Formats: sequence, structure tokens, C-alpha cells
Amino acid sequence: QHGGWDKGEEATRAALDALLRHRLVAEGAGSGSADYAFTHHKIQEVVYAGLPRHRRLRLHAEVGLALERCLGAGAGVSAADLAHHFEQAQQSDGELTDKAVAYLVQASQQALRQSAGQEAIAYVRRGLDIVQTLPKTAARLRQEINLHMALALPTTVVHGYGSPEARRVYEKARQLCQQHGDAQTLFTTLVGLTRNYAMAGDLVTAVDLAEQLITSAEAAPNTGWLVEACRIKGGLVFGQGRLREARAVLERGLALYDPTYHERHAYRFGHDPAVAILNYLNLALWLLGYPAQALTRVQQLERLAQAMVQPTSQVIAQCVLAKSACIRRDGEAALRFAQEGIRLSQLYGQSLWQGMASAFHGWALSDRGECTQGLAELREGTAVWRATGNRHFTPFLLALQAEAALKAHELEVGRAALADGLAIASDGGDVYWLAELHRLAGELSWAAGEDGGTVEACFCEAQATARRQEAKMLELRAAMSLARLWRSQGKTQAAREVLAEAYGRFTEGFETPDLRAASALLAEL
Repeated sequence: QHGGWDKGEEATRAALDALLRHRLVAEGAGSGSADYAFTHHKIQEVVYAGLPRHRRLRLHAEVGLALERCLGAGAGVSAADLAHHFEQAQQSDGELTDKAVAYLVQASQQALRQSAGQEAIAYVRRGLDIVQTLPKTAARLRQEINLHMALALPTTVVHGYGSPEARRVYEKARQLCQQHGDAQTLFTTLVGLTRNYAMAGDLVTAVDLAEQLITSAEAAPNTGWLVEACRIKGGLVFGQGRLREARAVLERGLALYDPTYHERHAYRFGHDPAVAILNYLNLALWLLGYPAQALTRVQQLERLAQAMVQPTSQVIAQCVLAKSACIRRDGEAALRFAQEGIRLSQLYGQSLWQGMASAFHGWALSDRGECTQGLAELREGTAVWRATGNRHFTPFLLALQAEAALKAHELEVGRAALADGLAIASDGGDVYWLAELHRLAGELSWAAGEDGGTVEACFCEAQATARRQEAKMLELRAAMSLARLWRSQGKTQAAREVLAEAYGRFTEGFETPDLRAASALLAEL
């Protein structure tokens, strides 16, 4: 690698021998036996500073080009070094600008794979600094778009899905795409922006953006885009408690999904769309009162998860499988999926999803009687999930906390969790679990010895909320709580009637924990 030195092999060896004798360089300090390095960084700094600027820049160019030739197809593995040389060289040779920017993006991607998120951001920022010095042309605009898209993922990883930092990157990318008329990248940008608003708990804005995605996908027309748009809109309207609409949108997306073409979306949009579609679809079916059909979708997701290779898709699949198990009160399955989610998230450095998996692991421990440890894990995992501003899924996690706190007789902890969850739900966040928040508020009040009127009001609010959302399963839970309360007050006939009405609406899933419990309570009444 003799960029900038054309005196032949013999002169090169003689010069190196002289440097070795004076202990200015050391042999074999690099990854190969033919490598040399300065014995002290100060020596390198003095030599570098002593070179005239034009000479330094030319040497950077020659070394970069020589290194690129030597590495050939494997040049990407030294992206950071190449980026440094071409970043310096492009100051005097504008033709090297594209190389500098390209290698900075590659260096960013490599840093992110090594969980060095801040470093990944810094590389892209350096690329943007270079581009800002260029004339305002279509080519520069294209580079700005590419760099902002490259910046979005590490910014999301470092600051969180719903962070203001990530939103600013996506908003700038959207503005640039609209200037350029780049429909494909604009769609990708809107996907990221929609996710940002959703995770920040602003479902109204997120749904508006999702409608734009549906319109764009239908107008293209582009089946792959439509799968993504259905995934996103279906999940969002599910969060708003519009369960039947969510089911229809998600089933449309699932019908269009073809793993041959669409599993590769994981590398563009963050994870395989089928993971989210099957997650929200099984939850919607369960809430609507079709637990057997929901379980079929869970099993479909299990099979899909076993075949996945993309890391984030693997992790999220285990987390949502654990969540589904928590919802249907299958403690053993929740424990198994949560443990696998923790293992994979640790393996791939996915700390955010590790927090969620840990929360579900805590619920599973609480479910089998390890109440104190379970509650502690639930609280810790939820705190990790929320640390970067995520509000999406949070009311559900807080409801699990309240349930575990009730079992651990930590009533004030449970009440605080419910107050937090209700505040998020009332401020534009998830409401699909709102009925359970009200029901658990009643259970905690009852356990605290409050008057029956207060407890009954909570249960009736839970029942009314579930009915508005057509969430039969949550209506059944509210009816069971109300029936137990009325039985304790001697209102056995009313208790039986309210529970029989809710139970009678089911046509399947009679072997599931909730329906078995309802059947047993009816028999007692």
C-alpha cells in the first residue's frame, strides 16, 4: 500500500529499516505481519502536522485509492478508514466526495451493527456536513435524502422510536422527498414518521399519516406498500379500540402478504410486516370474542418466528407472542416466550425490546405465585420501555403492573400504575385495554375496603367501555368482577344474570382460562 511513495521496494525497505532503528515505528503492530505503526501517537501527530496542507490532502487521496484497490470487493470492511481518507481528500478533489459520503454511510451501518449508536450517528452527520458544502443540485438533494434515511435508524436506536430527535430526522427527510418527487423514499419516510407519532402516544396524528400511506399504496399501485400500510393502519386503529375495523384492515394486509417478496421488508422498514399483522390480528380476534381463531393466528406467528433470520423480527416476534400469552392468561407460554425474547434481545443488543420481554417475564412469575419478584421485574421492564419516551403499549404494561401489585398486596403501587395508564389513554394513547384499567381500579378499591358503590362504578365503567369497543372478552371479565361483587352483597340473581348475558355471547373458546372461570362462577351462582 504505497500510495504517495514511488521509490520502489528496495528504497521503501531501507526507509522502513531506518525508522525502525530510530524506534519511530514498530513492525507488526497491525493485523498483519507487514504492517507498521508509529510507536507513539504524538510522533504521528508531529509528522502529520509538518506536512503542507495540499500534500496531506493528496496523500489522503492516494492512500485511500491504494487501500481501496488492495481490498477490492472487501473494501467495505475498512469503511471507517476509507471514509477518513476520502473525507480529507475531497476538500481538494471534489470527485472523491461521493466516495467519502458512501463510506461514511457504510461506516455508520457497521457501527450500528456493533451497537455503537452514537458513533453511527456521528458518521452520517459528517456526511451531511460534506454535502452542505456542495452546490444546490438534484444530485445533492438525492444525497441529502439518502443521508437522512441513513440517519433515521441509529437516531431511533439511540433516542427511541417516539423521540423528538427521530421525528426531526423523519420530518426533514419528508420535506426533502417532497422537493425531489421521490415517491418510494417518501413512503418509507412516512412509515417511520407514523411509527414515531404512534410510539409517542399521538395515535390521532399517526392514523392520519397511515391513511396517507393507504392512499399512496393504492394509487401506485404497489402491493408491498399496501401490506405495510395495512400493517400500520390496522395496528393503530386497534390501539384506538376500533377492533372490527382493525380486523378488516389487518386481514386485508395478511391476504396480500407473500413471504417470498415481503419478508425482505424487514431490512427496509425494521421488521417483517407479518409479525405485526399477526400480532394485532390475534389480539383483535381475542378481544372480539373469538379466542379459538386468535390462537390459530398465534400458532401461525410461532411458525413464522421459527423461520425468521432478521434479528429485530426475531426479537419482536417473541415479545408479541409473550404479550398474547399474558392476555389469554397462559403463564407457562408467557414465561417461555419472554425468556426467549430476553435471550435474543441480549444477543442482538436490543435493549428496548429486552425491557418489554422482561416485563412479560415478570407477569409470568407473578402468575405462578412469585408475586414480589414478578412485580419488581414488571416495573423495571416497563421503566426501560418508557425510558426513551415510548407511550405505545404502555397502558397495557401498567395494567399488568396493577394486576401483579394486587396479587402482591401492594395496593398503592397498583393504583399509581393505573392512574398513569389512564392518563396516557386519555391523552391520545392506547385505549384497547381501557376496560381492564377500569376493572382493575375496581378490584384494587375493593381490596382496599372501599365502599361498594365506588367499586361497582369502576366495574360498570369497564363493562360500558368494553361494550362500546365490542370487546366481548373484556366485557366478560368486567361481568365476572361485577358478579362476584353482587354475590358478596347478596344479589345472587342479578350476579347470575349479568354474567350469563356476557357468557352467552360466545360461540367458541370454551376451554380458554377466562371462559372456564366464567363457567365455574356461573355454576356457583
